[in-house]
Amino acid sequence: MLMNYDHEIQNSIKNNLLKYADIFDFRNTPSEDLFNNYYMFCRESLDINSAKYNINPNVFAFKNGFNSNAEAKRTVDNAFGIFVNLGLLGYCAENFQNNTTLDKYCEQNFPHLVEKFDIKPSALAFQITTQFSYYHELAHLIQFSKKAENFALQERNVDCNEYHEIRHILEINADTYASVSIVTHIVQYIDKCFGKNPEQKLVEDTILLLSSCLLNYITSFYDDLAKIYFKMYCHPHPVFRLFNVMMNIGYHVNEGIYAEHENINIDTKELTKRMLELYKNLEESKVFKTNLNEALDAAAGVKDEIVQYLGDLIEFKTTEYFNAMDKWNEHII
Repeated sequence: MLMNYDHEIQNSIKNNLLKYADIFDFRNTPSEDLFNNYYMFCRESLDINSAKYNINPNVFAFKNGFNSNAEAKRTVDNAFGIFVNLGLLGYCAENFQNNTTLDKYCEQNFPHLVEKFDIKPSALAFQITTQFSYYHELAHLIQFSKKAENFALQERNVDCNEYHEIRHILEINADTYASVSIVTHIVQYIDKCFGKNPEQKLVEDTILLLSSCLLNYITSFYDDLAKIYFKMYCHPHPVFRLFNVMMNIGYHVNEGIYAEHENINIDTKELTKRMLELYKNLEESKVFKTNLNEALDAAAGVKDEIVQYLGDLIEFKTTEYFNAMDKWNEHII
């Protein structure tokens, strides 16, 4: 049964996961519906996954932080928590939900999608990006469930200049888990909108559009994208995260789509190429305010090193924590 938000607050404090002063109570605020809808999605998913992954007791709550961040925590007493800063939902609302430029761009360039979607592209982008953040934190709880300790990971670097190899491994692993989870939702949405025999163009363009919004979300976690680093800081550079997410979306969406619709066969290499092309066009059209080109140019100069390092991270060379993807694969029906 879903908890109400009062219980989340009480259990956060009782289990020493969060102090009362740090908790944001969204009720009776102008954005109550936005926060409540996201809370209900996360709470329901957390209830479903709690028994499956042995992550009880747990809480989900919003924090008063104004920066775009989220956090997964475990205590030595076996309490688990996911905490999302109000700033993260605020950022996603401004960058996606309320992005009328994105909707106009889609009306001009993807009218065949807009007429079939049941909500605006901007609202879909908001759902995809905020759900990705939740699944990323859920993956951390799965990782933490192997080891009773006080441990926490935030989604973005916050004054963390010390290199932690295990944290890099855990972050890439959490992104992989989140990517596969989001692919599941994208495939479900495609089935809902386009029916039993969808046109390949409708399928591919939906994937491209939603994936590009997700890439924009990932690039928002670092200010200087062109400054590629490897064994530095607590988190891997967003370029590593971006390539990993694109790779997993391409591979798993092809598997998921083909399982449902044998007439659809997606060229994953071409799909990845088109993702980047669309993203660049969204930047040029001022839909998104990032500058991914600079990062890609910088990455091209160290391509072999990126492939090697990302490959090392994906191998999950640690026994301290569970590999979230191993747990995912155990529960595939």
